[in-house]
Amino acid sequence: MLENSCRADEHECPFGRTSVELVKLLCEVLRIGEAPSEQGQNYHPMFFTHDHPFEEFFCICIILLNKTWKEMRATTEDFVKVNCLCRSAECIVLVAGCLSVVQGSDTK
Repeated sequence: MLENSCRADEHECPFGRTSVELVKLLCEVLRIGEAPSEQGQNYHPMFFTHDHPFEEFFCICIILLNKTWKEMRATTEDFVKVNCLCRSAECIVLVAGCLSVVQGSDTK
């Protein structure tokens, strides 16, 4: 967030808008709000190893999104493009089990 506040106005990531879209994405990927399925095949160890797993997912993904925004030198006009790119990357990472990477970098 601090890094974002130091950028030139045309390259500032819209944090509020980004956060709302990220929460929607996480709810979709993690199937929050849906009834449990008997055939459920996704297992996310973070739900059993962290006190606040959703917040952990959010923090990891917002860092990825901010990094992508910076690397693309994006402007507000590029929001949809960056969001789509991160959406596919975050879905892949979550489904592929980024949790091992996360747990390796966890300092708890």
